[in-house]
Amino acid sequence: EELEVLEEKKKFRDPNHLKLTTGNLLQNVCKRISDYLDGDLEMAAKNPDLLMDLDKELELEEESEWADQTLGKKASIQDEENWRDIIHVMFEEDTMPKHVY
Repeated sequence: EELEVLEEKKKFRDPNHLKLTTGNLLQNVCKRISDYLDGDLEMAAKNPDLLMDLDKELELEEESEWADQTLGKKASIQDEENWRDIIHVMFEEDTMPKHVY
């Protein structure tokens, strides 16, 4: 068993094997990030009770510990409040783009 482990580790000294392995690893990581950012459809299908609409997400955001913090160094709390106000007005005036729903 130790010899098998040693032989497996020796493969990583080969630049071609290392390049192929890290390339595959990078593709898997990118896919997972993409699935997370896009909303994993498989997960959504398995757990429909966990799905939220934008109203619910905004409501939870207002209640979270992050509500009074900015997401980046360039945005101020006021910038984020302005964004929330714009979203609210879009809902009120029914001008939210259809692709958001």
